[in-house]
Amino acid sequence: MAPSACSPNLTGYTDNDQVTTPRGELSAVSFVDKVKVKNKVGKLRGRGKETAGKATDNRDLRADGASERGIADLRNAGEKTKDAFRH
Repeated sequence: MAPSACSPNLTGYTDNDQVTTPRGELSAVSFVDKVKVKNKVGKLRGRGKETAGKATDNRDLRADGASERGIADLRNAGEKTKDAFRH
C-alpha cells in the first residue's frame, strides 16, 4: 500500500495540517514553523521538568528535563542549519 499524500512524516505532522486562529480562521502556518514551535515546546517542557526536579530534589526528573531540553536544542540547531541552506 502506497503512503497517502497526507501521511505523517518523522515529526508527526502531515503536509496538509491546517491551523486555525482563535476566531476559527485558517492560518497559513508553514511546515517549518510547526517544527520550530514543536522544538520550542520541547525546550520549555524540558525546562519545566528540570525546574520541578530541582524544587522536589528529584534527580531523575531533573535529568529527564535536561535531556529533553538538549534534544530540543539539537533539533533547533538542525532547523537553523537547514534554514541557512534554504536562503
